Amino acid sequence: MGNPFKRIFAIRREELPTALLMASYFFLVITSFWLLKPIKKALFLGYYHKEAQDGLDLVGWHLAGPQAELLAKLLNMVVAVVAVVVFTWLARRFVRQQLTTIFSLFFAACYLVFIPLIPKDLTVAGHDLAVWSFYLFGDLFSTVMVVTFFAFLNDSVTTQPVTLVLA
Repeated sequence: MGNPFKRIFAIRREELPTALLMASYFFLVITSFWLLKPIKKALFLGYYHKEAQDGLDLVGWHLAGPQAELLAKLLNMVVAVVAVVVFTWLARRFVRQQLTTIFSLFFAACYLVFIPLIPKDLTVAGHDLAVWSFYLFGDLFSTVMVVTFFAFLNDSVTTQPVTLVLA
């Protein structure tokens, strides 16, 4: 019968360390995203759904928390376009291993910057910039780090054909 993992994954012995490292890298990126996603959303909606400031007033419009979040999602598209330009510029100047380090350090530094900026008490107004930037940061993290992972993976593996034996 044999090992079922060998039949499913077809990983050669010499490829195992790289495969485990890449799986760990992707696991950490996706896990970070799934931890960050509810935090950013809860912070955003919680900030705009309180007694001190029930919603967002923007140029004569009053938006409830969920409506303000839709606006933030639109703004995420603008941030994504800027991220593509920056990523492309950096990808032309650095190898993928360096690119991974650059973006990892950038996001780690951003986390450190957000620690004192995120409001501990959501009933206190005046933290709009921190709340909005953290919300945008959450989606930027997932977009950039997943793209960086796949760029790194593409440069780290060869495309030798593998024959699967399904017997």
